[in-house]
Amino acid sequence: MVTTLFGESQNYRRLSRARMTALGSLSLWEGPDHFVQVEVLGFSETHKRFYFGDIKALTVRQTRRGLWLHLFFGGLTIATAAIALWIFASGYSPGGVLDWLTVAVPSGLALGWLVHLALGPTCSCHVMTPVQNAPLGALARTRRARTVLGYLARRAQTAQGGPVGVEGTEPFMVAGLSRAAQPDSGESSEVELPGPGSSILYPVVSFASLLNAAILFSLLVWDFYSLRAVQILFIVGLLALGITCVADSRRRRGSEIAAWFKRLGWALFTVNGLVFLLWYGYGFYLAGARQSPASTYELTYVQDMLQISPHGSRFWFWVVLVDACISMLVGLVGLLVIFLGGSRDKRTAPVEETTESG
Repeated sequence: MVTTLFGESQNYRRLSRARMTALGSLSLWEGPDHFVQVEVLGFSETHKRFYFGDIKALTVRQTRRGLWLHLFFGGLTIATAAIALWIFASGYSPGGVLDWLTVAVPSGLALGWLVHLALGPTCSCHVMTPVQNAPLGALARTRRARTVLGYLARRAQTAQGGPVGVEGTEPFMVAGLSRAAQPDSGESSEVELPGPGSSILYPVVSFASLLNAAILFSLLVWDFYSLRAVQILFIVGLLALGITCVADSRRRRGSEIAAWFKRLGWALFTVNGLVFLLWYGYGFYLAGARQSPASTYELTYVQDMLQISPHGSRFWFWVVLVDACISMLVGLVGLLVIFLGGSRDKRTAPVEETTESG
């Protein structure tokens, strides 16, 4: 029972975690016949009540805020990680606190970026009543909004005895709500909401790929001559990741362009890894068979792949090899999921029955 905010006569249950803003916080609370949005700004609190019997519609749309945060955290992570790796690779050590900062800054940015990716796409939600169309600032992620708005729609439908619309506005993707969010009894129309977002596989793969790209970039700065081939891996890997990020952030139901871009991104991941694995295999074959390369180009080719650098280090050879294996595996899994999902949708699509007259 909450006594300080709403009095002692009513029981309230928290619907969402407090969302922190620059000046305060926002949260949603459920009452017996309504829900409340509590906005805390400094030392003041504002309560907005919405009765379930008055709700006409709940709207939600994806925003581009998540994409800008993705670029912000990803760019800073790559830049700071590249600088840190270049410092350590060059043998220069500032010493003391600066050594810890060199590691802590990119690590902290990478952690924040990974958390942002794991939370999923951002969104903007509104509740429509006969007198207002009020924003629900406490819901900023589609995964959480899908759960909370589905529950609120069920409560509103139960209170009104009829369907309450939950819509996603174009041009953003809209997907179906699960059966658990539908009313227990009575007829109701389909409730539509954005999907739950990407699985944890996509953020983890994106994080690992971009971090590895930062490592390869620092390697190019440190030893440019002996690692010309790594530039191909770096450029193609970032291109594939960028395409899949854009397609994922702009995906929507029925968007063939986003679907094809996503296929292209996963295909680039697959081809990138496969080409480098074949390149490594060819280099091992020439080295093991003790065959002399037929041309200077082929000699340079083998040296690049086996990482015979002036520094005599084979560490980056294993870095590129592991990256190629991960790239090919992730690309194949992504393509498999896309094509299996498409074939399953075609098999489960309803077949329209036609009747011939006469």
